[in-house]
Amino acid sequence: MFSLWVMGFAVALDLLAAASSLHLLESLNDSILAVITSHCAGWGDLAMSVLWLKWVA
Repeated sequence: MFSLWVMGFAVALDLLAAASSLHLLESLNDSILAVITSHCAGWGDLAMSVLWLKWVA
């Protein structure tokens, strides 16, 4: 359940970065995504998060 919330948060940040041309927001999104992927509970969650974000982006 937590991984779904984290994935939704990352997707929301990704959509904000896509809607805005601010480089600062994109780098913030990248750093938050790096923190999320480094703290994922398992490799399955990590793979699903990355695939989901690649599909959305």
